[in-house]
Amino acid sequence: QVLVIEDSHARGCAANLKLKTSKYNITGYVKPGATTDHIVDTTMDTGNLTENDVVVFWGGTNDVGKNNSKQGLQNISKFVNKCNHTNVIVMTVPHRHDLISQSCVNKEVSYFNRQLKRRLKPFGNVSVIDVDTRRDLYTRHGLHLNGRGKEIVASQIVEEIERKLRKNATEAITMGYGEAIGLINERTAAQMEASSDEGAIRRSERSRRPPQKLSTAFL
Repeated sequence: QVLVIEDSHARGCAANLKLKTSKYNITGYVKPGATTDHIVDTTMDTGNLTENDVVVFWGGTNDVGKNNSKQGLQNISKFVNKCNHTNVIVMTVPHRHDLISQSCVNKEVSYFNRQLKRRLKPFGNVSVIDVDTRRDLYTRHGLHLNGRGKEIVASQIVEEIERKLRKNATEAITMGYGEAIGLINERTAAQMEASSDEGAIRRSERSRRPPQKLSTAFL
């Protein structure tokens, strides 16, 4: 199962994912204009998800726009910590093309994304995907991604989902009971053999020279 939790920037993301792949049961929850606390509090319970499921979280733009980046980062970190039993993909906050590049808001966007990656780095089950900042991938007003931009993001998400689940499947390959017992017996026998070799008395095959008398050596 793939659960997409999003603000208005990710509107249509779940639909685009369904067009990219039919392997998964994809469900999207959109909260237009919501900050991260509202997105987290109003989403379905993730307690039933497993290591074979994925949660895609896309939010934070409204936190940055309201000068509330610190709280937004805390909300995302808290949500990720709650989802430590499943796979999580977090999207960075998009660049604001409706504002000049050097605006205080866009500077805050860059800061938010850097801190987001730093905070989520210790979580082995979490991946962070950078949202493309190219101007031609955004609508005319510059705030949201256009159709092509959302299609590219959907491809990135599907690729990351495949990578995470493929990795989990590889790590899940375990040794059978009989194979494990055999390996333990082999290691035990090798250790016992090494110990016996260390404690054994080593005998030399070289002939010993007879001792010389002191008087003979003196004369």
